[in-house]
Amino acid sequence: MPKVSIEDFDPTARDLSSPRTLESCLRLGIDLDDLYIKPLGFFLERAKDHKLSLAKVLLEHYETRRKDNVNEVKAERKRVIADQAKLLAAQGISAEAAKELDPVALAKEAILAKGRERVEEERRKLEFQKKKMQEEMDAQLAGQKLLAERALANAAKEAAAAKEAAEAKRARERLKKMEEKKRAQEVLRKMEEEVERAKEMRRLSQEEFAREKAERERQEKLTKELRAKRQLEEEEARMEKIAQDKKRLEEIEERAEEQRVRGSKGYFCRSPQRASSFRKVRFPPTLTPPSTIFFPRHFHVYPAETS
Repeated sequence: MPKVSIEDFDPTARDLSSPRTLESCLRLGIDLDDLYIKPLGFFLERAKDHKLSLAKVLLEHYETRRKDNVNEVKAERKRVIADQAKLLAAQGISAEAAKELDPVALAKEAILAKGRERVEEERRKLEFQKKKMQEEMDAQLAGQKLLAERALANAAKEAAAAKEAAEAKRARERLKKMEEKKRAQEVLRKMEEEVERAKEMRRLSQEEFAREKAERERQEKLTKELRAKRQLEEEEARMEKIAQDKKRLEEIEERAEEQRVRGSKGYFCRSPQRASSFRKVRFPPTLTPPSTIFFPRHFHVYPAETS
């Protein structure tokens, strides 16, 4: 199986196995795990109770540091290759012969040859670890600062929103009070109009009642006058008829008296059967004919008293 170096590795495969790459990581004090890409869930677990934004900040910071580590390992690998070439040259081994040698053995020889530099490398490791810890602390502080800034911004936004909501609520309340006052004024105006309309209707009703009353009184008066006039006319007609009947009776009496004076030319008739050839004369109910009157032959008299 071929060895995978830092030059051609897959950041998601976790398959680095090249001796020079491993030596470079050992020299730099870099953990192989820091060269691979990590998912967002890894930082969510580290963020614990913090929000997603902190996990994203930690992921961005780790990715930047990972790329820097890859570049440093690549540069260190080149130095390892150069050191191995110097070692082979010092031992009189050519490059063609070096290809046949075991890379691991060559790496071990290079490590032994560089024993003098181990202390310096350890110091560099410590410095790198210190730098790494400082970067992690800075990343955490930056994340916390970012969270604090966002929290402050959110708090400011919430305060502004609450203030705007309060202002809007007060504005709505003022508008509602104005509308209620306007409605109350409108209701009062309508009530006043209704009162005025009722007064006008009452006045018109009173005037109409007065007119109707006057018309009824006039009609009653006119009816009474017409009734009195009709009664008077009827009475006058009755009196005139009585006068006419009285005058006619007087005329009849005068003729009867004349007939009596004349003597035998007149007939006294009590029986209607014998007077069929005589002209009938009826007295009005208001006049009573005498019991014995001489009439001419052509008269038929119905006396008031019969025997």
